[in-house]
Formats: sequence, structure tokens, C-alpha cells
Amino acid sequence: MYYRCIFLFLFLFFSFNKLSAQNSESINPKDAPAIGRVFGKVVDATNYQALSYATVFLSNLKDSTIQYANLVDDDGKFEISTIKIGAYKLIINYLGYKDYVIEKLLIIPPDKINQDIGIIKVEEDSKVLQEVQIVGEKALMQLQADKKVFNVEKSALSAGGSVVDVLRQTPTIDVDADGNISTRGSGNLQVYINGKPSGITGANKQAVLDAIPASAIESIEIMNNPNAKFDAEGEAGIINIILKKNYTKGINGSVYVGYRTVYKNSLGASINFRKKKIGVTTSYNFKFHETHWSGYDRRKNINQDSSFFYLNTDNKGLQKHSYFNTISTQLDYDINEKNTITIGSLFGSNWRENTGTTQYNFLDENQSTYNYFERYRHTKKFNWNVDANVYYTKTFKSNKHNLIVASNYSISVDKDDPQYQQQAFLNDKTIDFNIPRSIENNRTKDRAHSYQIQVDYSQPFDKSKSLLEVGTKVTYRNLINDFYADSLNRATNMIILNNGLTNNFKYQEIVNAVYGVFSGAYKKFSYKTGLRMEQTNIFGSQSVGNLDFNRHYYDFFPSIFLAQEFKNNHKLQFQYRRSINRPSAHQLNPFGEQQDPFNIRKGNPLLLPIYTNAVELSYVKNFKKLFLTTTVYYRQSKNPYTMFRTVDSTGISIIDFGNLDKGRNIGTEIIARIQLTKWWNLMANTNVFYNMLEGKVPNLEVSQDANSMTWNLRLISTMKVWKTGEIQLMWFYRGKNKFLQGEIRPMSFFNIGFRKDFLKDNKASIAFNFTDVFRTQSFRIINKGANFEGNTKRNWDSTIASITFTYKFGKQDSKPAQQQKKQDDNNQGIDGGGF
Repeated sequence: MYYRCIFLFLFLFFSFNKLSAQNSESINPKDAPAIGRVFGKVVDATNYQALSYATVFLSNLKDSTIQYANLVDDDGKFEISTIKIGAYKLIINYLGYKDYVIEKLLIIPPDKINQDIGIIKVEEDSKVLQEVQIVGEKALMQLQADKKVFNVEKSALSAGGSVVDVLRQTPTIDVDADGNISTRGSGNLQVYINGKPSGITGANKQAVLDAIPASAIESIEIMNNPNAKFDAEGEAGIINIILKKNYTKGINGSVYVGYRTVYKNSLGASINFRKKKIGVTTSYNFKFHETHWSGYDRRKNINQDSSFFYLNTDNKGLQKHSYFNTISTQLDYDINEKNTITIGSLFGSNWRENTGTTQYNFLDENQSTYNYFERYRHTKKFNWNVDANVYYTKTFKSNKHNLIVASNYSISVDKDDPQYQQQAFLNDKTIDFNIPRSIENNRTKDRAHSYQIQVDYSQPFDKSKSLLEVGTKVTYRNLINDFYADSLNRATNMIILNNGLTNNFKYQEIVNAVYGVFSGAYKKFSYKTGLRMEQTNIFGSQSVGNLDFNRHYYDFFPSIFLAQEFKNNHKLQFQYRRSINRPSAHQLNPFGEQQDPFNIRKGNPLLLPIYTNAVELSYVKNFKKLFLTTTVYYRQSKNPYTMFRTVDSTGISIIDFGNLDKGRNIGTEIIARIQLTKWWNLMANTNVFYNMLEGKVPNLEVSQDANSMTWNLRLISTMKVWKTGEIQLMWFYRGKNKFLQGEIRPMSFFNIGFRKDFLKDNKASIAFNFTDVFRTQSFRIINKGANFEGNTKRNWDSTIASITFTYKFGKQDSKPAQQQKKQDDNNQGIDGGGF
């Protein structure tokens, strides 16, 4: 050992003297020992987000031949090892960004063997994107590897609104009147907050999203085909909502207040503290609003002998005294350079009071009234939810591999106490005193718990310039639904329990998963392949009928991502993914909803999960004044479930769920960003797709045809009329969409937004917003079955004007510390291991 040390010392001494005596550019790497290492981190120069899958090249300084190449990982980090001693040129390439170049990088002993490049801030290519930006302002859309990022932080279109309003303005996303989110014609997707699946599933999803204000959102990330590192749930992928966060040292924050017509007001504040190893971010938001709605349902009910009658309903209502509160907190603690921990929480609550009236009018074949009554509804609702998470990150001594342990706990409680009164009328619409007014009281309580724990480990391989990621995850969900119903007995004037309606439903789901993902790059070709295995255990029971059901199954879910970048700044991407869609608790609950005695919705405990194979091919091209991405996608599903309606001879409609044999979806999605002038740009997004369903629904007389072509178009125009102000216009159109027993009619709306920053350092801003300017937004369905024909329409408060004032305090713009940003990359973005 002693002689080996002397030999190594003499070798390095003479090698160093020889290298120092000659011009470094003349070093021939082919003859040099491979003992060098280069490492660093690549981020966006504006928002410091990791530019995962960027390519790093080392070329011979003498003849420009590429000697080494590697791919940036999910956290933005890269490392190239076993580099021969010599002089190189380092190039970092990422589509839509300027090449980052270090003209001369020396790998020579003794002090330049390990080259730490640090944080490399790569700028967008203004010649390609043709965007005139204020310093620190982000482009509206960024394409990052296998996800699309829409920066909505300064969007004037959603000012004063909530997350739901922001999603309505986001390209490729569609939100219906009930807040249901879909993309590419499918609503089977997952919604994350800060890269983590939360407890916002089921009935409280819209309430939770409505409670988060638009002013708290930084960006929306969309990943249509996430790799095997993420949960296999959701055929349409993941929508990730990134909340704002500030990394500046010291104390800073912001306050805002907003007013909207139709009694929609909001206010909130956020504060950030960061010093040395500790960072704390806290925000509070409050909303108060009222909402009016109205609609009708015209239904022709056909008997077996071909006779028929009509049931026409008209309804209107008011959601008044609605209060939303949201509090979020995150604590970052850097234990040391190798160990970090993050603790976060999100609390939300909502109290609402609803009133409404539904008129039921039964008519014979001559459309003469023979039965008429009105049903009055008064409801008090309260729900609250908590998400809490803890993340621990360990970076090992060599800086080549790391370990992440993450845990998450969610709980939500939803209480609903409606009272119904029903009054009969005579044919001339006067009160029928021979039939006393009935009174019904219901109480519903939903309690949902969710636990998740995950371990991720990553290991790079220097020789093959690749990365291996492995991990495991356990998810436990528990839902308890208690439903109580009673009614007033007029004869005894006593409250009587309704045993036929009172029910207790329990649902448990346990999913165990392991995964492995292997990725790498060769020159301008990159790949990422993975395999995930999930074992599912489901337990359900309900008291009515003493019904129990259990399910146990396991599946494999492969994923493939390939990308090839060509000259002249264009790129081709291919993705494949297999996914699963497990029925939700309310789709399995056979008890059903009892709000409307003539329109009942229930679940089916025999529903099978949906399995989907999805492929897509994307082409990305930057022209002089146009950024264009075109995607062709195809999905094939096994056991797709769908809703279907049956109507009995009394006019009672029951909506149930059933599995079909197979479903197919093929479509094209185009996103174009055009720079019309220096101050005016236009973003256009269109999606054209064709849905096909095959199979026969149980209990349905005949097989139904639901094959249909539909499309939507969204145009967003941004005009920078002042240096710190802009006007935004948006028009959205959704075409006719056919489903199993009918079709949803076309719908469109037009919005206008204005935003202006002012005061020193633009610390204050004011935003005006006007939604559905021409009052064209409504929801209309035409449906038809074997024994009914229907026409339904709903309207709500969609034409709303708002004004929002925001003031920032403290220092707002500062370069974040590397360790602070590393923690956020691991925990906030959608590339944080599915958590």
C-alpha cells in the first residue's frame, strides 16, 4: 500500500507538471486518465424550477466532438463521472431555452478534478418564444419533459376567484357546472396540491377547491401520462396545483382583498420567514359568497302499453351565508447539507346554508295537469378537512444517490342536515288542504381518512449515463357514511324514524405498491421506462340489507417515455402508460341519494375497475413567432363504467352505474402560442376527440350506442398595454358531447380581465375581471332511454364582475439558496415521487 501511494503521488506530480507546461487546449482526452467529475443543478432562470430531462454535453475543446452526455434528473441535478483529463466545452440544451455554454472547462489535477458547476440558471429563448417580459415574470406556458406547466400567478382572468375558476382558464382542462374536472374527454384523473395527492376526493372536492383562492396559486401542472413512479390511478393523468411560496431571506408576504358582484367577497394574507436553516410559510384566506341557480327538467315517461305521461319540474335555489376558511403552513428545516425535513399542513372549512323550491307537475297525454305539488328544501352544511405531511430527504456522502421518506395524512368531515316540506296543490294551483303538508328530516355525515407512506431511492450509473429509481408506497383510505331519515306522522304529530332510508355505509381501500424506473440519455435522445405493481384490497358494507362486498386483486403497470430532439429546435416525444380507475365509494354505495324522490342516484357494489392502455405522440416546434405542440393520443379501456337511467311507471327515475365491455378514445390536442406583435400574444388550444363504447348495460332493455365526436376550443389573448399592466381576453367553446343515453348540448362563454402593478417595486396591484360577459354559459342535456325522453337545463351565477387589490411587503425578489430550493424541488413539484 505504501509503494502504491508513492507511485500515485509521483504519477500525479509529473502529470501535473506536464499539463501545466502545455496549453490546456492541446490536451488529447484519448490519452488521459479518466478521473474527472462534473456535477451541478439546472433550473429555470426565472422561477428556479428544475429543468428535468435537459441534456448536458461535454465536447472536446479542440475538435468539438461530443465526448460525454448525461440527462438532468427530476430534481434538476446531473453528474458526469470518469471524465478523462483534458479541456472541454460544456453545453446544456433544453427545448425552448437558450443553450447554456461554458466555453472552457478544465479537468486537470490536482484542484480541478471535481468541478462543481453549482446552480445553472437557463433562460428562455426570446427569439424562439418571442415574448417581451418584465424581469422576473414567467411565460404563460412552459413545456417540461413529460408535463405542461401553465403559470397563472398573474392571470387577470381568474382574479378574485378560486382554484375552480383558474382551472376554467387553463388550456386542455374542462370544468363543468358542478366543478367536475376533465381533460381529453375524461374525468378520471387525480388532483394534487403541491405535488401531493390530498384528501380532496369524493363529495367534498369542489368545496375544498372553491376554498383555495386564485391569488394563492402559482402554476398548474398537467401530466397526462405520468411514469410508473406515480400512482397508477387515473386514466387522464394528474393535475397538480402549485401554491405560491417565497424563498427570500427575512420576512415578507402579501395581503389581498377582493369584491365580486352577487355577494362574493374574499380577503387573505400570507407571510414568509426564512433565516439560516429554517423557513416558514403561512397563509390565511377567507371567502364569503352567495349563489343563485335555476333550471327545469321536462320528461316524457312511456309505459309498456305505449301510453305515456309527462313529469315537468322547475327548480330554483339560493346558496346563502357561505363561508370558506383556508389556512396552510409549511416548515422547512435544513438539518445539514445532507439531511432536510419539511412539515406541511392545509386546513379548510366551509359553512353553507341552502334554500330551494322544486315544482312537480304531472300531465296526461293531452298535457293537462292531474297532479301538482311543491317541495321546499332548507339545508345547513358544514365540512372541514386537514392535510398534513412530513418529508425527510437524505443525500448520501458521494452526492450520487438519495433517499426520500414521505408520509401524508388527510381527514375530511362533511355534515349535511336538510329539511324537506312538501305541499300538494289542486289543478288550479291552489293548496289542496285535504292532503296535509309533509315534513322530512335527513342527516348525513361523511368521514374520510387517508394515510400514505412512501420511500423513494435513486442511484445514478456513471458508465451508462443513466439513473435507477425504486420505491414503495402504502395507501389506506377509509370512508364512513351515516344517513338518517325521519318524517312527521300527521295523525300522531310525532317524528317517525324511516328504517327504509336510514343507513350506514363503510368503505375501506388499501393499496400496496412497488415501482422501478430506469432513465438515461444518449446525445439528444432520452428515455424513461418503468414498471409499477399495485395490490388492491377493498372492503365495503352497509346496514340496509346487511350487504357486504370485498375485492382483492393485483396488477402491473408499465410506462415508457422516449424523446428525440432534432436540429432547428424541434422535438418528438412518445409516451405509453397503463393505468387503473377504481370505482369511488359513492359509485359503489348501493343505497343512493334521496334528495329528490323522483330522481334517485345510487351506486353498484359489483362495479369492476377500469384498465386503460394509453399512448401519445407529440411534436414540438419553435418557429420565429410561433411555439407549437401537437399531440395525437389513443386510449383503450377495459370495463369502462357509465351512468344509465331507468324510469318506472310512477315516474321515479333511478340513475345507476354499470360496466361496459370496452371503450376507445382517439384525439388530437394542439397548443399554439403566437406572438402577434411585441405587446400582443395569443394562445390557442383545441382538442378534437372521438369516443367509442361497446357493450350492454345490465338491466337495460337494449344496448345503447354512445359513439360520438366532440371538440373544444379556447383562445387567450394577452395585450401588454403598459409596462406593468395587461389586458386578457378568453373565449371558450365546447361542442356537443354524446353519452350513453343522450347528449350534452354545446356551451360557450367569454371573459375579460385587466391587471396593473404599481407603487415602488410593483408592490401593489389591482385586477378587474368580468366573467361570462354575454351570459351564454348554461348546462343543457337531451336524454333518451327505452321508456323516457328528457330535456334538462340549468343556469347559475356566471356573469360576475370583480375587483381585487393586492399589496406585497418585505423583499420579494431574491435568488434562493441552493439547499432551500432543493427541498422544494423534492416536495413541491409533480416530479417528487408521486407524493
